[in-house]
Amino acid sequence: MLSDSELPADVQRAYSLRASAYVVKSREFPIFLQQIDALVGFWKLCRVMGKPIRAVAG
Repeated sequence: MLSDSELPADVQRAYSLRASAYVVKSREFPIFLQQIDALVGFWKLCRVMGKPIRAVAG
């Protein structure tokens, strides 16, 4: 969940609806871009964790 709200009720509601993460976006665009880069990197890492590493044929 990407939101501009820091209200505890909004955070709780998101998790009650099965959000796997809650990120409060920055109002400053350069920082917002850093947040998005970090979020994408985190989810990429989560996708590959636990998967077996395949040998490259060559």
